[in-house]
Amino acid sequence: MKELLIIFCLAVILDIIVGDPEKLTHPVVIIGRLISWLEERLYQIGSAPNSLIFRGGILVIAVIITVFLITAAIIKVSFYLHYWIGIIVSAWLFSTTLATKSLKKAAMAIYLPLVSGNLAVAQQMLGQVVSRETSNLSSAEISRGAVETVAENTVDGVIAPLFYGIIGGPVLAFIYKAINTMDSMLGYKNDRYLYFGKAAAKIDDWANYLPARITGISFVLSAILLNLSAKKAIASWQKYAHLHPSPNGGVPESIVAGALGIRLGGYNWYHGQKQFRAYLGEKEREIVPEDIITTVKMMYIVVFLFTGAVLLLIIGLLLLGGIR
Repeated sequence: MKELLIIFCLAVILDIIVGDPEKLTHPVVIIGRLISWLEERLYQIGSAPNSLIFRGGILVIAVIITVFLITAAIIKVSFYLHYWIGIIVSAWLFSTTLATKSLKKAAMAIYLPLVSGNLAVAQQMLGQVVSRETSNLSSAEISRGAVETVAENTVDGVIAPLFYGIIGGPVLAFIYKAINTMDSMLGYKNDRYLYFGKAAAKIDDWANYLPARITGISFVLSAILLNLSAKKAIASWQKYAHLHPSPNGGVPESIVAGALGIRLGGYNWYHGQKQFRAYLGEKEREIVPEDIITTVKMMYIVVFLFTGAVLLLIIGLLLLGGIR
């Protein structure tokens, strides 16, 4: 457990200071290629729904097993070479499953042109992190998209991999990341993926259930620390979270909306079609670019609170002799 604690701490530090590798191929990209390769071989046009569900399930199992074997092998070989090589490689691998700095970077890339009046660049930057059409969005709509992105991705981009990483090390963190990547690639409710992506979407919902609620509680605490309304955050969680199309995504978004006194959700355009997503939060005022900065601050506090809680728990258990 001491070893895992060192790896955990190093991974968090690497993620916050260094962030994702820019010159190396990101491991998640490699997982994505594996998913695409398997999809080409397992998906059959015209197959019956049950057949597509089965084939999608085979893909999920194959990806999880492959990621487990490769990650475990890399870590095992690293420790075989030298103890500290194993620690460093494990921490680096773990850090690539986290996205704290990446989320901040993406948010700032939207915020800075927005406040300088360069709406076109802000639209373009938002378009890199969301699937909705952004070319005609107003400043408030761009700000909404950025706030929603940071709030929701705090779960699957930070807290969930930390949660699974402290339970099962980098291997389990990578398995979670593979599950999340499968959902992002296959979990659409359209003609192609409604059945084929069902297993990927369902297992992602299960995997994010606890992390989303841990993130929710942490967001409420962050509201207190930033002198925002924790009471309204909790009320918004209770009233609006279940309206979100994702059983987990509505938790952080509704809490952030309540804490800031803004309303998220609403109309978006996807591939030329206007779609409505349920409103989250009470509209006490218009969304402004500064809400992006506040949401990023809340995200960092959530990360520090979760990391601190984990460290206190493990150190306490070590001192009590409950674990070694």
